[in-house]
Amino acid sequence: WINLHANQTFVCPNTEVGFNAPSGYNNYEWNFGDPNINSSFEFSPKVHYQDTGDFNVTLSVVSSDGCADTTTKTIRIWPDFNLLFPTAFSPNTDGINDDFNPVGHFHSIKDFKMTIYNSDGLIVFETNDIYSVWNGKAMNNSEELPIGNYEVIVRVRDLYNKQFNFTRKVALIRWEL
Repeated sequence: WINLHANQTFVCPNTEVGFNAPSGYNNYEWNFGDPNINSSFEFSPKVHYQDTGDFNVTLSVVSSDGCADTTTKTIRIWPDFNLLFPTAFSPNTDGINDDFNPVGHFHSIKDFKMTIYNSDGLIVFETNDIYSVWNGKAMNNSEELPIGNYEVIVRVRDLYNKQFNFTRKVALIRWEL
């Protein structure tokens, strides 16, 4: 349920969104800011946003003595995040899969941490920046790491403060040019 007095509102698409109006009025008219959703005259309507974006939700009310008021709140419909992890990369400067990093939609990610370990359990790369890439070198410095499988552990916290943990393997492959 969305209260029009909240500071910030994020919702995922294709989920039911409920709106709460203040009590004490005779007439309510909701405009949901989406031409695909009809206006509503209910006290607490429920709607489904099919697309992502910012929508200006307007509530107009009229009291029993004829006083009218209108308020507007912008809500943001964001997709859930999705992270995809390549299973291999080849840091040989040929311009194809030279770096390792997750790909996908990051819109609803608030915190991110990725740690990569070698087969001895030593950290070879670590970042809090979801856009940072691993180049196949120890801590992205000059020491090239050997061909092999590396363990990737990612911790993500979304806009709702829910934490997700991912453990994956990535193969570091070196091709001779």
